[in-house]
Amino acid sequence: MALMRTRAAILLTAAVPALWAVAGAPSLAAEPARVWADYRVGQYISSRLPMPKDILDLDNNGEILLACRQGCTPESLEASGVRALASQLELLVAWSLLTRADGQLSTAIPILDGAEADLLSERTGALAAALAEETAPQVAELVETLAADGLAGHAYALVFSRVLDGGVWDFLGELSLLPPRGRSSRGAPWSGEVWAYVSAGEREPRTSSLLRRAATVKISWVEELRPLVVPLLSGPLSLQTLFGEFLERGRSVDPELRSKLVEYGIVGPGNEMLIPVLGPERDDPVSLLCEGLVTRVAETVAAELDLEALAADLGLASEPQAMVIAYHELMWSLMDRYVESGAIELPRAIAEPASARPGDVGALVVMIRGADESSGEDEE
Repeated sequence: MALMRTRAAILLTAAVPALWAVAGAPSLAAEPARVWADYRVGQYISSRLPMPKDILDLDNNGEILLACRQGCTPESLEASGVRALASQLELLVAWSLLTRADGQLSTAIPILDGAEADLLSERTGALAAALAEETAPQVAELVETLAADGLAGHAYALVFSRVLDGGVWDFLGELSLLPPRGRSSRGAPWSGEVWAYVSAGEREPRTSSLLRRAATVKISWVEELRPLVVPLLSGPLSLQTLFGEFLERGRSVDPELRSKLVEYGIVGPGNEMLIPVLGPERDDPVSLLCEGLVTRVAETVAAELDLEALAADLGLASEPQAMVIAYHELMWSLMDRYVESGAIELPRAIAEPASARPGDVGALVVMIRGADESSGEDEE
């Protein structure tokens, strides 16, 4: 979990120019029949493997959740043609993905269909567009600073994993705008928020963080890169081992590990680090620029998102739940706008994941010393 940073008091009550206008509550049209394959699963959780989405991907568990959105019984599931073994239902209840009361089963997580997802995209997209324009000078300065060290190709990974999917979450949490991700009060193996949604997004990157003592290694990736990324996340030749050696000796000493990291473009032939290594904020200009961008984005999101209206229009349980779901959508939208405007270059591994090689993955990796950052999705 993230170590909360001490900040000066932040006053959000001052007048802030309106960046976007929220339309009235929509009239959501009737949805076409959908199957579980039409949905993606979002997570803002603290969990060990497996994760809720892994449970939902087993057998036809996702279809069971769709069938129980309005409440059902095991008998009505069978009558509707949805196969559901007693063991499946027990598993979904144990994982707090279904609830059971008086013989009725009900889906326990939000499921956003097309019209609801479109509404969410419309509201967060307007704010993302305004933010992209407003923060363009800060992003340009960050890219220029990286370029001076030959690291401009890491701008995408740094802005996404360190800023949008890292520091902004911390900031919003400090403002008490997010649900807790501590120990679950429901007895489930996870705590936080899980939801399913229909998405037309081409790229929805995620961040995996490896934590050790006073440093974090972050990897930005998309699902298609899983075969290349997973070997870096666990095992004796993982990045966990690398930055353990780096912190202790300033270099990688294991020849097999070093050979692998050279192949991935993380370490050079001379044992030099080829990825950004950020220091403490007071000493590192890149860290200072990242923190400034974090503050600008988080303050604007906190001031401009109408969480009460969003929760009501989408049928969500609380404003913190609405913030989690809305900010997930917003950070992807903002990242797309940075790329579309040319402010940040899209790494080849993200642009063409199907043909990516190990050497393309290095551009997705950053190391942060003296920090323990969180991300919107814990996946290690």
